[in-house]
Amino acid sequence: MMERIWQIVFIVLGATALWFMGIASVRSYHYFHLTSSTTSFAVDWSFKELSADHFVHVAEYSFKVKDQVYSGKDTQKTPFYRNAWAAEDAIKKSSPQQITIWYSERSPQDSALAKNFPLKEWISSLLLWGLLIYFLYLKRYVSRFITNS
Repeated sequence: MMERIWQIVFIVLGATALWFMGIASVRSYHYFHLTSSTTSFAVDWSFKELSADHFVHVAEYSFKVKDQVYSGKDTQKTPFYRNAWAAEDAIKKSSPQQITIWYSERSPQDSALAKNFPLKEWISSLLLWGLLIYFLYLKRYVSRFITNS
């Protein structure tokens, strides 16, 4: 029975660690994929309701790379607003018409407003792997005393 519990703990912890590592890897790829930046020449700001009390800004932008015009749409996760009026008021007060756009040199249609390294995801992944290694060591340590008794 105890062996079955250890197996379940290892499977759940291993699957969770793999999941977090996958998320961190995909976001890291996106981070390293966006290698160049430019300035937009057209920005249209709006807001989007994520839940009843969570509104965020959405920017539809256009930018030029090597005399080719590209467009994109990006949702800004922060800051968020508690109601639609606050989000709309913030757009009226401080919506820049020129913003920095990060894009991929190989495929400029892949673009984003922010380029943030997924540090939190990597830390979470490493902590979960550390926890898995700790439990593996703990199982080995405890099993030595059980078999010797």
